Amino acid sequence: MSRATIAAARTGRRPDRPFSNGPHGPRPRGQRGTTLLELLLVLTIVGLVFGVGFGLLTSIDLGQRAAAGLVQNVLRAARNTAIARDAPARVRLDVDTGELSAEALQVVGTWHFEDPTLRGAFDLTGTLEGARLVPEGYVGAAVSFEDAPRGSTASIPVAHLPSYDLTEGFALDVAVYLPPEPSGRVLDLGGAAGIDVVDAGALEAWFVQRVVRGDDQDVAGGAVFVRSAPGLARPGRWIRLRASYDRRTFRLAADGVPVAETEIDSPVWRVEGPLRLSDPRRFFSGRVDNLVVSAVGAEEVVQLPGDVRFGAGVPAEIRFDAGGGLDRAVHAEPVVVPLEFADGRRRELRVGLYGTVE
Repeated sequence: MSRATIAAARTGRRPDRPFSNGPHGPRPRGQRGTTLLELLLVLTIVGLVFGVGFGLLTSIDLGQRAAAGLVQNVLRAARNTAIARDAPARVRLDVDTGELSAEALQVVGTWHFEDPTLRGAFDLTGTLEGARLVPEGYVGAAVSFEDAPRGSTASIPVAHLPSYDLTEGFALDVAVYLPPEPSGRVLDLGGAAGIDVVDAGALEAWFVQRVVRGDDQDVAGGAVFVRSAPGLARPGRWIRLRASYDRRTFRLAADGVPVAETEIDSPVWRVEGPLRLSDPRRFFSGRVDNLVVSAVGAEEVVQLPGDVRFGAGVPAEIRFDAGGGLDRAVHAEPVVVPLEFADGRRRELRVGLYGTVE
């Protein structure tokens, strides 16, 4: 047996068939260019795909999408703040400047009056001027003017703090224990806003308006008052009072129930003195506890790009209620925010009744 026959027996090949490039031997000469043609075809298809892809990418105006995203982010930030703080929030839109800002109540001071230094949040301290601390407070201790000399006060310097800018609105929350003959000034926030107990057991809140004169100078204008019906200030009990203003409604509430309000849109005069409990001229002989001061401030301010502007019909402001939905007293239907671009295109953003931004 020849060596070729032995090798064929070991490999399973026929001795008369040479080694080949495939299971069926070498390709015919006419088929050897097929691989190159297939490669060229694949490259052509890839080129077409990439060409179409780049065409689509160049048709997307990333600047316009970014501008819409800026507006959506501010709207969502205001809604999220309203939900997180369980308090109203708003977005203001300025057609002339292309600026929009999310605004909400921000706590700027809290006091529980457990320390004679009147130390509160943000390390704000004060002094007792004839008043004293007593353990029988609303929660824990309280500042008491009972049996104190007339004219006694407690004061906390805040006028120098930029956070005490009440221009766009504020909230004053305080617990008050009413004396046998309740009357006097419960608190005065630097001459800008305050809460009183007035004749016949009525409750009253007030703030001073900021007025711009013809020479563009700000001056203190008249005070705005809201007063409850008589008899709410019943002696010998604690009552939780809240005076709030949001450049639309000035409201006074007692134990969570609104008792007086008025519609007004006016900036608030600046805080020019200390936060004072009681008043030398309008002495309050009760107790005060759990004081919280909040001011409306900008959470986020955004400027539209130069080639984008608000379109016709854009609202001056969008208000969210404490649950994050649109304030139904202001917005009876979803709000549309139109954007107009330099190339003539227009896009409308939509805020649903439940506050969703699309």
